[in-house]
This record gives sequence, C-alpha cells and structure tokens, in this order.
Amino acid sequence: MDIFGDRLQDLRKYRKIKQSQLASALNINQRTISNWENYISEPTIEEILLLSTILNAPVEYFFGEDTYTKKLIEISKQILIKKIEANHDDFFTFTAKRYLNILNTQPENSFEYLKAKYSFNDIAKNYLLKNNDFIPPEQDLNSGLLIEKNLLQELNNPKIFSI
Repeated sequence: MDIFGDRLQDLRKYRKIKQSQLASALNINQRTISNWENYISEPTIEEILLLSTILNAPVEYFFGEDTYTKKLIEISKQILIKKIEANHDDFFTFTAKRYLNILNTQPENSFEYLKAKYSFNDIAKNYLLKNNDFIPPEQDLNSGLLIEKNLLQELNNPKIFSI
C-alpha cells in the first residue's frame, strides 16, 4: 500500500473532512487515521471498504491511478510528443524527448526501457499538474472534464506547436 496514505489524505482534504470526522464515521480513533496517512499502519479490508463508501471513491483509487487520471496523462503525453516534433525547448519537452528516445531505441524487456516508460509517464503527469493544483479523483467529473477540455484544446491548437 505504498500510495494509500497519500491518496487517503488527498481525498479526505479534497472532501473537506477532518481526521476526527472521518475517525468518528469509522468509529475509530483519530490517531488511526493519522497512522494510515503517515504509513505507520494499514487499514483492514473492511475499513478500506468503509472509507470507499464514506469518501465516495472506488477502492481502486486508494491503490493507484484511476482510469480517468490515466486518460488525462495520455493526452498530456500526446501534447509532449507534438511539442517534441515541433522542436520546442522547454523543461518538459526536453526531458520527455530524452525518455522517448530511450523508448524508441531500447528493447521492451530492458531495465532502461522500463525506467524510461515510467519516467515518461511521470513527466506527463507533472505536465498535467503544471496548470492544475492536483488531479481530481474520478468522482469529481466536472473538474476532470474541465482539465480534459483544456488539454484537448492545447493538443488541437496548431499555434502551440509552431516555432
């Protein structure tokens, strides 16, 4: 559960719920919530299911990126690739180009390829976060759709990619 604590804290704060309120809803001590968020202890399966219900989030959200986040990251990757093709010279493009070169030259089963694949994904995620304070959870469809709309406008704007 190496991202569970961060996901729990982010979603709890996003929902404007205090640790004490969440603890009360779960009928546990506030210290337990703090321990989960700080990776000191882990919740039981039953507690995770309750958290999912209380915070209105799929269980999968606590363990990794939801499908909507992946979609936004994929659009960001497309933007970065277009910027690379247009020879843009900013931090994101420069770094993404380096990883993309590795992806195009190394065998898929090599350590370098896998490292570059995840690093390129991280660069795209950081690019996405550049103009957004955070990536909203899948349930916050309005915020997610607005971010997607802005990314697609950028992707489809030929002026951005001209030198």
